[in-house]
Amino acid sequence: MFTPASGIKGLILVASWIVSSGAQSQFSCSSFGQTLKAESSTIKTLTSPNYPSDYKSNTDCSWTIETSQHSGYIVEVTFDDFRLESDHMQSCGNDYLAVYDGSQISQSDIGTFCGFMDTPMKIYSTGRYLSLRFVTDIAANYRGFKLSYFAVPAVSDKKKCFLGNIDNNNLELEGSSGTFESPRYPLKYPKFMSCTWVITVPEGKLVKLSFQKFDVEWSANCDEDYVRVYDGQYSTSTVKKTLCGSYSIPDDIYSTGRYMRIHFSSDMDNYSNYGFKVQFQETNPNVKILGVVIGVAVVFCFIIIVTCIVLRYRRKRTANSQHQASSTSAPTSTSLTPIQHPYPPPPQAAYQPYTYPTPTVDYSMPSAHTYPAQPPPPYPYPAESPPPYPGEERAPQYPPPGSMYPWQQQN
Repeated sequence: MFTPASGIKGLILVASWIVSSGAQSQFSCSSFGQTLKAESSTIKTLTSPNYPSDYKSNTDCSWTIETSQHSGYIVEVTFDDFRLESDHMQSCGNDYLAVYDGSQISQSDIGTFCGFMDTPMKIYSTGRYLSLRFVTDIAANYRGFKLSYFAVPAVSDKKKCFLGNIDNNNLELEGSSGTFESPRYPLKYPKFMSCTWVITVPEGKLVKLSFQKFDVEWSANCDEDYVRVYDGQYSTSTVKKTLCGSYSIPDDIYSTGRYMRIHFSSDMDNYSNYGFKVQFQETNPNVKILGVVIGVAVVFCFIIIVTCIVLRYRRKRTANSQHQASSTSAPTSTSLTPIQHPYPPPPQAAYQPYTYPTPTVDYSMPSAHTYPAQPPPPYPYPAESPPPYPGEERAPQYPPPGSMYPWQQQN
C-alpha cells in the first residue's frame, strides 16, 4: 500500500541512483575517450576508476578536456593526489598517466606520469584541448589519481617561459644582445616544463651563447632534464650541445649563422635545481676565424718545438751509442784503425829540434896577486895568565853581621 513515507523514500532512492549514475558516467573508463567540459567559473574533478580504492589491472582509459569558451582560454590541470605503480627506472612502462597537448592522444606529449607525487603539480595546455590516457598492467595496483581542472585565460608571452604561457615553445629573442632564464629562476624550475627560444642576430653576424649560471638535474645521457642547443632556427638543425648537471659553467657556444635554437625540458623529478641564466650577443665571424687561426698556429708551433727536441735527443742518443760501441768493441786484427773524428784535427807545425846555446867560458889568467911590503905586527898576548877556573859554583856564604865578603877584604 502506498503511503507518503514510502513515496518519499522511493524518491530518495531514485535520486541517489540518478546521481550515482551520473557520477559513474563521468568517471567511467573507455578506451575510445570521453569529452569533459572545463569551465572558467567551476573547478571540476577527474579521478581514476574505483578511486580512492585501488584501480583494476589491464585498464585503458582516455579523456579529452576542452574549454567551454571557443577562444582565449586554455586548460589548467592540478594533480591533487597521485599514487601509481613505479618501475624505479622512470620509464613509466607499467602503470602510467599520459597527458597530451591537444584533442587527440597522438599529439604533442606533455608528460608521462607514474609513481608517487607528494606535492600538487600544475600543467597547462597551449590551446583549448587537453587529452589524458590512463593505462595499467597486470601487476601491482594502487589507489590511482585525483585531478582538478578548469579553464583559465590564455597568456601569450614571446620572451619568457612560465607556467600557463601558450607560447613557451615559440619564444623569440632578437637583437645584438640579451638574456633569458629558466622558469622561476632563481627558484627551482617546475616539473614537466618545455621551453624553446630562437635567437636571431643581425645579418652577417654569429650568435655567441654564454651561460652565467647553470644548475640542471644531472643524468648519465642528459635525457631527463636538459638544455639542448641547435645550430639554426629549426628542431631539425644540427645539435651543438646537450647540457645537464651543475658542476661547472658550460663553455661558450657559437653558431655558424645568425640563428640559434635553445630547448629546455624537465621531467617529474626536480628536488633542488634552480635552472640557468644565459646571455647571448652578436659576434663577428672574423673573430671566430681569427681565434681558430691563432689556436691552429699555437698548436703547430708547439708540435714543431716538440719535434725538434725529440730529434735532437735522438741524435745525441745515437752518437753516444756509437761512441760506446766503438770504445767497447774488441780489435779484429793487429793493425790499428785510426779513429774517425767528426771534425778534422787542427794543423800542426813541423818539428824542429831545439839548439841549446854554447856557454862562453873566460879562460884568461887572473892578474898577479900583490902582497903587502911589510908583515903585519905580532899578536899581543896578555901579560898574565888568566885566573884558574874556580870550580863548581856554590851558593854564596853570607858573612856574620858586621863582617865583609872575602872579595871585599882583598881590595
